[in-house]
Amino acid sequence: MKDALPHRVSSLRKRLLLLQGLTANAVEAGDLAALRRELASPAATLSELNQRQTMLSSLGVGAADPPSLLATRKRALTLRDRFRADRKASTLKKGVGWTSLLGEAVAAVKDVDDALKAGWRDFRSKIFSGEPPSLIEKRIAKTPGNLQALTEY
Repeated sequence: MKDALPHRVSSLRKRLLLLQGLTANAVEAGDLAALRRELASPAATLSELNQRQTMLSSLGVGAADPPSLLATRKRALTLRDRFRADRKASTLKKGVGWTSLLGEAVAAVKDVDDALKAGWRDFRSKIFSGEPPSLIEKRIAKTPGNLQALTEY
């Protein structure tokens, strides 16, 4: 009987410590989920833009990555490396890295979209426009049919 009470106290203490650990893990998981939600929208948009860029480049449309996208990638890699070293939400939120990443990601979305639109406009104008009439006039023979076609052009 004497041994039963200390044994029960010890058992309760172990279970309490386990419960505290589970609570801390749940809070940490919630914090990480909140951070994931913050980054989800810009990341999904950048992924869609990347797919669009891949499709356009396969068709011969050129669009260079804007500097804001390169800065976003660099910041994301830095945060990823820090997180791999210490897998806690507080690691990501430490300093201004996380808020800077979110701001840079939003700017990168706009810049990549603008670059793709500009690349498409350039491609379209290159494909559907010919040489200027003054240059064509210098190159063709001055036959009546050519002069009439040039006038219509």
